[in-house]
Amino acid sequence: ESNLHGLHNASELPPLHSILQGQVPEVESAFQECFQSGVGIKDLSLLAASLDELVHQEVLQRTKGVFKAKKLPMFGHIDLKQMQEVLEQVMMGYICDAAGISQNEREKYLAGELDIREKYPSWSSLQQWLHSLQEVMLPAQATRFHFDDLTSLVKELNQHYGRWQDGECQVLSNELKALETQCPGHIPLRQFYFSHLHQKKWQFTESIQYLRSLGALEESEKDKPRLISSNYVLGANNCVSTSQFYSQCCLNQCDTHLRKLEKAVAAAEVPADDLQSAVVAVLPEPEGAEHLLSEKLQEISQRHGGKVPLHGRDFAEWLHHAYPRECPAPKILDQPEELSGQFESRTHQASIFSDADMEEYLANHKVEEPTATCHLPWTRSSSPTSLSGRRLQEASVSTWPWWAAGAAFALGSLVTARVFSPRMDATTTDLTSSA
Repeated sequence: ESNLHGLHNASELPPLHSILQGQVPEVESAFQECFQSGVGIKDLSLLAASLDELVHQEVLQRTKGVFKAKKLPMFGHIDLKQMQEVLEQVMMGYICDAAGISQNEREKYLAGELDIREKYPSWSSLQQWLHSLQEVMLPAQATRFHFDDLTSLVKELNQHYGRWQDGECQVLSNELKALETQCPGHIPLRQFYFSHLHQKKWQFTESIQYLRSLGALEESEKDKPRLISSNYVLGANNCVSTSQFYSQCCLNQCDTHLRKLEKAVAAAEVPADDLQSAVVAVLPEPEGAEHLLSEKLQEISQRHGGKVPLHGRDFAEWLHHAYPRECPAPKILDQPEELSGQFESRTHQASIFSDADMEEYLANHKVEEPTATCHLPWTRSSSPTSLSGRRLQEASVSTWPWWAAGAAFALGSLVTARVFSPRMDATTTDLTSSA
């Protein structure tokens, strides 16, 4: 999955300059005119080609920067060992970007004075993947390489890294599953922090404020907040920014369920009974109580004139209750989804808890007594208390800017494009397209 930085809510005039970042002014001008008068395939192709070229130029500049820092020849030859070192330093740069590491500290990591495993414990596995990519992409038995060879390799790295990273995402999902108590896909926040402090789960460090911003907290019971595992895994906290235009993130496993349903019903709106039959026919058995899920599907249908909108907020919430480990809860209304650095710049709050912060949280929150049943609130429940935890978007999650799909198409190797906006008051839009 990838995030295209700069795309905005469909209700606004999309500021294309925030994507192209002032680098192609003539394209920006042409697109602003198109926004007012309608758009065709050629216009979408222009945007896709522009984005693809900008990403290519960015790869060139990043690779040149590493060559310059290592004093390697731009027009001469380098050997295999130098090729591997450059490739690893390019990847190290991406990791440093995602971690918000300062320039001085970054140089120490690149020079080997600091161990990158401190920030990215899976570095050894990533090195193995980089070496396997070299073996596939470089000429067999070659011992000398040009700058252009490495540039092509870095471009392939960007295109395929998301698939490799998804293996890590699956490991993360399984680790979260092991922390569950009575509710599938939900973990007591105390257990989340406890696992970091006492079970060596190095990655579980996000602050409460940042988790809330990501939409990864269920807070219907204020004294017993729960982490929503699917929202956590799919959140910006697990993205690596491999470009100033997009970030590599975990693949949304719920998309597979939705695509199967789309194929089965072949319609955007479906009667509840027909949709229920399709769920039984093509999807795994739901985690939630069957009778409650059936009732909720009928309620959604009644609210929408006798049919369930397949891509609306209501059905997205239904999918979350049916498949809480795969399908995320719909996003909170007024919280933009941000990379950790963006969150800290906007709020001036830490995105990471220190060990001391976690110890304080554990001291103030006792271990929950296990219960026999799991209760997760619905936003349209008759009980008013269930509305206090998560305020969800009323807008359909399928309402996208027309050109967002074109932007996603520019990165054709990616399965899903989930959009971040650099503007701190903008919302997040999800784009889904099959590869």
